[in-house]
Amino acid sequence: MVWSTCLIILSVVHLMICKDCVIDNRSQYWQWEKKLHNDLNKCQRFTKTHSNNTIVNIRVHMRYFVVDDDEGSMTMQSMTIISWTNKILIWNPQDYHEISVTPVLSYEHWVPQLIVIHDESDSTYISFYHYGSCNLKYNGKVMCISKSESKVPCSSFTRNWPYDTKICSFNYGQSSYEKKNIILVPRFNKTARFDSNFGAEWMITDYRDYYNVTDEIKLRLTFTLKRSAEGLGAVIFLPSILLAVLTVVTVFRDVNNFKRFWLTCFSVFGHFYTLVIINAKVPKAGSGIPAILIFCKFSLLLTSVLVILTLGLKQLRNHTTVPANWIGSVTSFVFDSRGKYLIWPRWKNKSNFLTSDSANTKYIETWNNFCSILNCVLLMLCLTAYMFLIILYVPRPPPLALKWVF
Repeated sequence: MVWSTCLIILSVVHLMICKDCVIDNRSQYWQWEKKLHNDLNKCQRFTKTHSNNTIVNIRVHMRYFVVDDDEGSMTMQSMTIISWTNKILIWNPQDYHEISVTPVLSYEHWVPQLIVIHDESDSTYISFYHYGSCNLKYNGKVMCISKSESKVPCSSFTRNWPYDTKICSFNYGQSSYEKKNIILVPRFNKTARFDSNFGAEWMITDYRDYYNVTDEIKLRLTFTLKRSAEGLGAVIFLPSILLAVLTVVTVFRDVNNFKRFWLTCFSVFGHFYTLVIINAKVPKAGSGIPAILIFCKFSLLLTSVLVILTLGLKQLRNHTTVPANWIGSVTSFVFDSRGKYLIWPRWKNKSNFLTSDSANTKYIETWNNFCSILNCVLLMLCLTAYMFLIILYVPRPPPLALKWVF
């Protein structure tokens, strides 16, 4: 009881006598900073702002980018750094406890209202940058950092698909509510920095920046993207080349063997299935017909013609009637000269299964040799056609030339 009474008396005495004896170890820096902000706000409030040109330094740090599922637009996550000089916000550090840099909120002072403009489906939508906090130096230099995500349409060139390219442009301008005319200039001699040149399935191969393109567009960043299509290329090219090889191999088969006819029909159906796969994967938004699609269409046409010619050669080879004089002349000219070594494959004569005194042996041999000549010519035409198709319409990956920007 006595101890409790003593503690209460000491507490009352402390409150009455020692209330001013509290030791404040806090720095006076925040008080000077508060006074500085108040003076800057008063100075800006009573100073008339002029709508003259303001030079703004800009630098864009690309953090990540992705091409949308429809492959018609590109979304970029970036960090934008801007800096400019505001002559109104100048002070002497000696008057404010040697404070040379102080953080300020973007809504307390004038900040350039930058926007990203692009058109899509006859509609324009704008993404405003929200800067948050900025740093202000004693000489009036203001620097703000913004994290943003912007989406712009892209121009696709699908002629070399799946090794196609895209060109995406980000147009930076100023808000219509902005009274001052903003002039954007690069910061550190470069506008953009890439923290990642690779996105999902795409990579940046080139980059350009253009300043003061129009009165509305103050800065244009143009990126060239190339698809990383090693896996997709294997899925598309391998079946197409294998079907072309199968079509050529069927020409080596005997026309009297039904395997040739069924292999050729299988190749036709394989071409149809490959075209369905390509049609499902090819980008719908793009300029130019994919070359691999043209290759498959010509290969399908050639294979379909081979089906008809196979049936025709089969009918000719089974003839036992007297051949026309010009057929006999062509056959004799080829097989009586060194040209017979170029005829391959040369099928076995059907007369081998007949008796030697058969009256039709000579006619059968003539028809057999004539069909061998036609088949050899058909083989040469197929090889030549596919050689030109591969040279002209099989896409090849362009040389990789990454342009790293730091």
